[in-house]
Amino acid sequence: MDLIDPVSNSDEWSLLLDTLCAKFGTTKPGGRTGNPYAREVDLLAVVRSIDGLYRKCLAEKDESVSALKSEIAELRVRVETLEMSSKESASVSKLNWSKITAGMAHKDENAVAMMTTMATEMRKKDERINNVVIAIPSATHIEPNCEADFVKNLASNIGIAGTRIKTARRIKSRSNGINAVSSVVKNDQVLLVVEMESTEAKIDMLRKSKILREKPEYNNVYVNEDLTPSERVANRKLRQERDRKNNELTGSDVINGRTLKFKICNDGKKRFWGIRNGELKLVLSMVHRQ
Repeated sequence: MDLIDPVSNSDEWSLLLDTLCAKFGTTKPGGRTGNPYAREVDLLAVVRSIDGLYRKCLAEKDESVSALKSEIAELRVRVETLEMSSKESASVSKLNWSKITAGMAHKDENAVAMMTTMATEMRKKDERINNVVIAIPSATHIEPNCEADFVKNLASNIGIAGTRIKTARRIKSRSNGINAVSSVVKNDQVLLVVEMESTEAKIDMLRKSKILREKPEYNNVYVNEDLTPSERVANRKLRQERDRKNNELTGSDVINGRTLKFKICNDGKKRFWGIRNGELKLVLSMVHRQ
């Protein structure tokens, strides 16, 4: 029976109810006891049952619509990300390798731009080859043009002769509108660019700078390598990855008021992620040394 067909007698009512019950998956109630009409049914019970199923269908439909909306929103974000990535990739012109292999790299604008960038980076690296950057608290008083005397005194406190210091100059930090040369400088610090007499002297200065932690007058002074802009970006990303990995470690302990996280390795020792020679490596934790 079609649900839109007219109903004119009890047989058609019964057939209609059979159709409704079949459509909505409910059971047709039996006839009332003592009723002379065998096909009489409890219409109220059927209507309530059908109404309940109808409401359930609506609720399931609303849930499905919400899930679809969420999925569509997620897909839209993915599409936008892919489109942006595609645009960025398209904006980067490819090198003409036929010209490069034929010795005509100078005729490829992209190759010329890349070589210029590399040459500039190497020049900046060469300019900094013997340099370190010293970050000191802004409250530390240094007379103008006396930066070298301050650095020489600092060096003597960690066993480095003052004669190994060639020059020292003060620069402004990023918070004052000028780019800082170190990527680990806080806004409340003053930066000193120090040129050592040689690369060996620079390495010695960096290696012995950890002794400053034991000196009350210098325990807030930090010595870092003078990095190029590209190296600072790479170093920042490396530190972010290190921090992410360390945050995922499950073990932790408090040493000297600091919470240190670690993982227990196969040899039973506790280690954390650190940066060594420009790479992320598992380093023996102070927790294990206690």
